[in-house]
Amino acid sequence: MIPGPSDSQGVLESARKGVIVDTNLLVVYMVGLFDRKLVPAFSRTKGYSSEDFDVLARLMAQCRAVFVTPQVLAELSNLTPDSTDPRLVGYFETIIQVLWKTREEYVPKEQMLGSDLLPRIGFTDLSILQAAKKHGLLVLTDDLKAAKCLRDAGVDVLNMDAVRGGIWLRNKGEN
Repeated sequence: MIPGPSDSQGVLESARKGVIVDTNLLVVYMVGLFDRKLVPAFSRTKGYSSEDFDVLARLMAQCRAVFVTPQVLAELSNLTPDSTDPRLVGYFETIIQVLWKTREEYVPKEQMLGSDLLPRIGFTDLSILQAAKKHGLLVLTDDLKAAKCLRDAGVDVLNMDAVRGGIWLRNKGEN
């Protein structure tokens, strides 16, 4: 169950501005859009079910815009299921259609290199953090370590495990 507005107003306010999805969940989303039955079938998404995709898709549909960073796009490409699999004919067309509708936020390398969080969370999660802070976005992730760093930095975060369990994580230490 996805909690309603009374469960966390701040998260919903951020979601109205937009969402930035970490790479692992973006792969789940892309595979599920292509064919939801394939979500549990691939190595990069096998920890998720078709029902997880449904929850993710409903949640993303509530957001005004979906943002990506160049770092997320690079990881998406690297984590994309084997395109030689005959079940994936047309998969890249799905990715392209979705990505045309996203907003890309470029975070300069100088900005990331100057952050003390870089060694803790890496380039991709740091780009997500900085884009989320700049635009007041909700971050959807399955990475607990990154979620904690994001929350500590004042970013609204939903962890996929919490969404599965009906618990919304909120910034500033609220649960």
